[in-house]
Amino acid sequence: MMRALSAGVQGMRVHQIRMDVIGNNISNVNTTAFKASRVNFAEQYNQTMQGATSPGVSRGGVNPKQVGLGVGVSSIDTIQEPGNLQATGKATDLAISGNGFFVLRDGGRFVYTRAGTFDFDSDGYLVNPASGQRVQGWMPNKATGLFPPRDISQMQDIQLPVADAVLASPTTMVGFDQSLNAEATVYAPPAAAPFDANPATHTAAMTVIDSLGKEHTITIKFFKRANNEWDIMAYNAAGTAQALTMPYAAPTAFVPAIAAAGSFSRIAFNADGSLRDNDANPNTPFTINLTGFNPGGGANPMNVTLDFSKVIQPAIKNNQGLSTMRMLDYNGYPTGALDRIYIDQKGVVTGYYTNGQYREVGQVAMANFFNPAGLLKDGNNNWIESPNSGWALIGAAGDSGRGLVASNNLEMSNVDISQEFTNMIVTQRGFQANSRIITTSDEMLQEVVNLKR
Repeated sequence: MMRALSAGVQGMRVHQIRMDVIGNNISNVNTTAFKASRVNFAEQYNQTMQGATSPGVSRGGVNPKQVGLGVGVSSIDTIQEPGNLQATGKATDLAISGNGFFVLRDGGRFVYTRAGTFDFDSDGYLVNPASGQRVQGWMPNKATGLFPPRDISQMQDIQLPVADAVLASPTTMVGFDQSLNAEATVYAPPAAAPFDANPATHTAAMTVIDSLGKEHTITIKFFKRANNEWDIMAYNAAGTAQALTMPYAAPTAFVPAIAAAGSFSRIAFNADGSLRDNDANPNTPFTINLTGFNPGGGANPMNVTLDFSKVIQPAIKNNQGLSTMRMLDYNGYPTGALDRIYIDQKGVVTGYYTNGQYREVGQVAMANFFNPAGLLKDGNNNWIESPNSGWALIGAAGDSGRGLVASNNLEMSNVDISQEFTNMIVTQRGFQANSRIITTSDEMLQEVVNLKR
């Protein structure tokens, strides 16, 4: 009878523990990246009243006679299945699609989490704003832009270079496209200087950026010298002619006394309207160099390559017969400050700057474990290693079985609320049944006590 009382007490105790776990699961149904737990029961010790015997020649074997001594909690498992992803629209909200954990530095130790509710602090560190723990990863070399090996020895706090700027890069190339009209009137040169006293056949403006990031406009004027031949002059904002290289051998100007050597250049076309090759470098993109342009203001002198390889000379009948040649593109950019970031599936943090440039500024590390269910909960959605989880295997997202990073998303709890309510009902019934064992055993004991009356 006492065994039944003890078994009932144990049954109530373990069902109470199971209800505690269910209550914790339900309370965390909306906790970011929460992992549900489950309680498993196992029969406890048994009292053997009679052992088993083996079959004989004329008699069969006999099974053992054992009385169970109650129930106990065999394990409380953490279900490490990933939860669904929820879009947030915030670039620093990170989720993991697949296996793995983000690595955070908590003072002198590492903790691990799947709750990527991160943000940048005032010093530019990527942190968990609820705890200040810093997200770990790798930073590129500032001089080369190359990342170190993705291992734990090179791992460090990810710090966004908020104060760093991308310095200006001067223009070295300007490209042109579209066409010069083959039917344009041949230019009539003036009798005296300047060379361009009469209106040019066609004018195109181009933009260049100096070494300090300031923009300058240079005007390119085209004068039709003869059929399939055009002379070119370039002028700065003050109207001063700039030096140009000559792509053809032994050229002559309209009036050499008016246009000094070096102040003009020429492009020529074949009979089919295609651009004629450079005499010095045939079968290469056709270019003319603008040399020694001085932007002033303390910036370095500039040498700019003018690429005309996409220009053609057709007979234009529409648009009043006007040439349409224009600046297509140019390189160089002004100084830019960090404007926004993007984190890709590999966890690479790319910074986009106000001058249109972008750079990889960091990469988020990811840890995996041989037995994630063996991790210890450390509070605040964090986990720490245990003897049964194995060591953290640090590397980049997408490598060696690690999942991919989903920016602008957070992982939801994996609690199945319908399953938890079902488990709660079953647990309640189990608790009630075990309480009946105690009351029934008590009544039976009372009958035994009454025998002496």
